Amino acid sequence: MARAAGVTRPLVYTLFDDFDGLLDALADREEGRALGDLEVALAAFVVDEDPDAALARGVRLFLDGVRAQPDRWNLILMPPDGTPARLRARIERNRAAILTRLEDFVRWGLERRGGPPGLDAELLARMILTLAQETARLVLTHPRRYSNDRILSFTTAALAAVERGQAA
Repeated sequence: MARAAGVTRPLVYTLFDDFDGLLDALADREEGRALGDLEVALAAFVVDEDPDAALARGVRLFLDGVRAQPDRWNLILMPPDGTPARLRARIERNRAAILTRLEDFVRWGLERRGGPPGLDAELLARMILTLAQETARLVLTHPRRYSNDRILSFTTAALAAVERGQAA
């Protein structure tokens, strides 16, 4: 790790008290950057536009962030065996916060598009988050096979197939 950073191991040891301190510093940095990527994607949800278009744009922005920083997103979406519990807990806390934001968007989107009636916004938000995570894993493991254009084309077609009601 020190060599990759272009410094000596003794320098790393003087900067961090122990491995947990190093891990926390790395997690702080990458967490901030990942949440920044997600904030860009979530900010795509503009209140006065079609929710399907907003979701598609948010998906594209999220996937752009994943493609731009695959090491960061590999750690978040596919942590290796043996990843410290403190890091896994941190990832889960962030997922819960993102889910809350996504649930707000889903409620707005369902209201705005008029349905489909009876759809559970909490469960739909969980499904969207799960699909986003799995799609990002596909992008990370098979980037050529799962292009952003292919994923966005599917997303747009799937949204178009979902019944709309009368917008409120």
